[in-house]
Amino acid sequence: MKIFPAFYTSILLVLFTLNQISATGIDTKVNFVAVNTTQDWDKVKQDAAKSSKSIFVDVYTDWCGYCKMMDRDVFNDQEVGSYLNDKFVSVKLDAETEFGESFAMDNSVRGYPTYLFFDNSENKIGEISGYHKKNAFLKQAKSIEQKVTQLPEFESKYKKDKLSREEKAQYALLLKDSNAEKSEEVANALLANLDEKDFLNPDFSDFLTAFAVDVESSFFQFIAENKTSYINKVGAESLESYLGNLYNSLLSEAIMSESENKVKTVADRVLPLYIEDAQELPQAKFVTWKLYYANIADVENYVATVESEFEKLGAGNDDFWYAQAYEIIEEYSSMGDFVEVSIAWIEKSLKINEDYETYALYSYALGLKGDLDQAMEKAKKAKSLARDSEQKDMADELIQMIDSASEGN
Repeated sequence: MKIFPAFYTSILLVLFTLNQISATGIDTKVNFVAVNTTQDWDKVKQDAAKSSKSIFVDVYTDWCGYCKMMDRDVFNDQEVGSYLNDKFVSVKLDAETEFGESFAMDNSVRGYPTYLFFDNSENKIGEISGYHKKNAFLKQAKSIEQKVTQLPEFESKYKKDKLSREEKAQYALLLKDSNAEKSEEVANALLANLDEKDFLNPDFSDFLTAFAVDVESSFFQFIAENKTSYINKVGAESLESYLGNLYNSLLSEAIMSESENKVKTVADRVLPLYIEDAQELPQAKFVTWKLYYANIADVENYVATVESEFEKLGAGNDDFWYAQAYEIIEEYSSMGDFVEVSIAWIEKSLKINEDYETYALYSYALGLKGDLDQAMEKAKKAKSLARDSEQKDMADELIQMIDSASEGN
């Protein structure tokens, strides 16, 4: 079933003017403050100190698909919004502004999105990287928040060698983003002494999720051979959290290093454990390769991956090209070369079936490209194919937006 959301028309004028979807343009339940200058950042620190709150910084770029997905899926959630608004002064920081680039470099940001946590004295207390579902994000954020009070206590006990193994696991987690070298030292010493009994101890699950991020680790090998036992003893949610973090970490590493071998490791070794339904595995691998090529802006291989998938599926997938074009428009519309690809795929879809949704998407894509005359023509065609009053109203709004954009040029 084809869909064309009504919200597309509501933001069309802005998109036609800017030719991009900005991550900051998505409404969220979090009270974000945009920081673009040193003065803005100083104001944030002052506000945090006055309110006795810590600071949460969302480091993003306009072209980052994961950033938009986090805004849409996580920061638009009421529970997440209430938590962050209560505990933090929350910041949106574009890493491609002059200040943002310097800030990202100073804080060793290696990919997007990256979420940085500071106490109100600007001491970094934690970091979360990549896309995470709501519950996983909240769990990590709350763990980081606890550092403000817990870290001094654990530091004192560690110096006196009075930490239990479970406390060492917590200590390594508390240190992970504020003192990576010390964290690795504590974690590696502990990992070397954990056995299969410990792997099935729920007290170590968060620690292993954070530090056993290597398919050659003994813990990953244990999971590969004892998945059911782990679920029965520790829980399916912990397994999902571990494999999800491993997937994100390895895929982020692959993107940063532009390594297809690392993507292959994710696809061939992690996904078969992560995806419950074997019939869904080919689709998950397909999506993983698309994510990789999109995030390194490799249009040629992105197209080749999609075309190869179409050949595998064979006949009977009439909506395939529409769905692929729709995905580009939704996730990568700020990347001009990808928009061109989406237009080509929309035209393929139209050879199979001409309907309201496809012409509306065609109009939208042409508007992103800046071809307003053609966008208007396709919008009018979409209206002529509308099947009900709602679609006609949406088409009229689309036409009005294009007309307004044309007058502004």
